[in-house]
Amino acid sequence: MIEASLPLLQRWIGYVSVLGLLGVAAWIAWVRRAAPSRLRAGLSPEDTGSAIAALTGRVERIGLGAALGLVLAWALAFVVQVAAFRDPFVPLREDVAFLLWNTSWGIAWLVQGSVGVVLLLVFLRLVRSRRHAGRKTGETTGESGRMSAGWRSVAALVLLLPLTQALSGHAMGETGLIRVVAVGADAMHGLAAGIWIGSLAVILLAHWPAPVNRPLLTAQFRAFSPLAVLGVALLVGAGGVLSVIHLQALPDLWHTVYGRTLLAKVTVAVGALALGYRNWRKGLPRIEETAGETERVRVRAAIEVVAALTVLGLTAFLTALPTPE
Repeated sequence: MIEASLPLLQRWIGYVSVLGLLGVAAWIAWVRRAAPSRLRAGLSPEDTGSAIAALTGRVERIGLGAALGLVLAWALAFVVQVAAFRDPFVPLREDVAFLLWNTSWGIAWLVQGSVGVVLLLVFLRLVRSRRHAGRKTGETTGESGRMSAGWRSVAALVLLLPLTQALSGHAMGETGLIRVVAVGADAMHGLAAGIWIGSLAVILLAHWPAPVNRPLLTAQFRAFSPLAVLGVALLVGAGGVLSVIHLQALPDLWHTVYGRTLLAKVTVAVGALALGYRNWRKGLPRIEETAGETERVRVRAAIEVVAALTVLGLTAFLTALPTPE
């Protein structure tokens, strides 16, 4: 039972961790910088700066947790892959060396692990530096909105993660130019999911269990809105390309296990999109009318994220299935 479920769990943890890291990078690069201009309540610049600084500290801890999850998934991936690849008649050391240095999976695994460890160290430094600064000054200082060197490193490294996942997925089963297109679409698909759901999850977690600052929360939702539209557009486009590549014919959607799992994934994703659309068209225009309306937007957004986590579970299962022939 454990042997059967461990690969699925490992892939799900990896997908969730990468989604979280992409969301953290999107939050710091866009949402944090755009939120102050979306404020409609009367917050002073000093109060706004202090509130954003407090949120940034929370986001740094979210990033640290996601980096820990990525390193865990990375270590589990090695165990799972060696167990599947193992030849009992060949010394273990030879099997491992061949796997790491002579397969695309091994190269992608080494790159992903290097990125994961560096991200973990960067986030540890960010969290410790902020904690030390808080003890030194006795308060949380304002933020200018500019990306520090540490955050620029995070953004650059995080962009590599969807590519490493694509290089160890179904896209590598294609040949020639189709493989290049499939890998690119797969990486774009993962990046788009992080832009959309990852950044929404970060906004919600940074204000969990209760909003740190309700006006700033609503401003973040407004700042997130164009980012979500971009993410959804890229996600749908890349997903369409991958479906055309991996499905031989339309009936494969209901005649094969791969197709039925893909249909289930798309169905849940459409549900998440519907919730996001409702928040965009109905919730955001009225979000500041009452605290109750803000809470309804938060609840729908939370369900949207849970639906996306379910999609990631189906994706983890889908990755283990052969594509239709």
